[in-house]
Amino acid sequence: MFARAWGDGVATGVGVGPGRPGRGTERSIADIAITAYFFAMRSCEITNTPRLGRTKILRLKGVTFRNDKGDDLGMSNCNVIELATRVTVTFEDQKNGLKMDRRTHQRTGDPVMCPVRSLTSLVRRILETVTGFNDDTQINTVEEQGRVTHITGEQLRRSMRETCKERGGKEAFGYNADEIGTRSLRSGAAMGLFLMNHSVAKIMMLGRWSSDAFLVYIRPQVMEWTNQMSGDMIVHDSFFDAGEKHNSKNGGRQGSESERTRGGTHTIILRNDKERTDTMHLHH
Repeated sequence: MFARAWGDGVATGVGVGPGRPGRGTERSIADIAITAYFFAMRSCEITNTPRLGRTKILRLKGVTFRNDKGDDLGMSNCNVIELATRVTVTFEDQKNGLKMDRRTHQRTGDPVMCPVRSLTSLVRRILETVTGFNDDTQINTVEEQGRVTHITGEQLRRSMRETCKERGGKEAFGYNADEIGTRSLRSGAAMGLFLMNHSVAKIMMLGRWSSDAFLVYIRPQVMEWTNQMSGDMIVHDSFFDAGEKHNSKNGGRQGSESERTRGGTHTIILRNDKERTDTMHLHH
């Protein structure tokens, strides 16, 4: 809900004013946020951050616009990329060590929340306004009044918090502005997929998680998560406590894995029993 409110807010002028980034920069920040959300990106993969690591920021050559057949449309013509129905992002290098890792999304049909629209907007703005762009130009590059700069993680965070305040704050979203940050986009992606019953494996694949560590982002108290769970809970009439492992030899319980008594099948493992925070909460 917050991501949509933010996108709508930027489109209608919220978040733009005296002392704030120019209109082009503000729109680029919104496009960056939407892109980061859909591809579950770390802030260092799409904005400039203080600490430089192995992760490479997405560049123009890492974005490929495609039609329904999967053909590469190229970037020689701004009007051509507007015809794209899919977009592929290539992660050159990342935290998990995988290089040239690709993920593809298609159009959602939504006028704001769409990864193809957000990347089309970002790329087109670079092609039309940035002097001397090339394939190595970072996707977070903007030029205003003859000055070329790169959008930073701090700008992204500040814009998110300002929009949260202006669009209703805790009353509207359930949390205060200072409780969200750039990591909220990545955790929000995991939560959005989880609530639509996508498997752990699929969520790990999209977010490029090498383990199920992303489960710490999932709020067990979210009501939607319990859909049909009451019925599922009476299918098996005997099971060991979730979060513990039964040792048949000594009758003890240990570890964090749970095991049903029938069939030897395992339940989904939630290894972290700490209290969890909101999807868009900063302190995960």
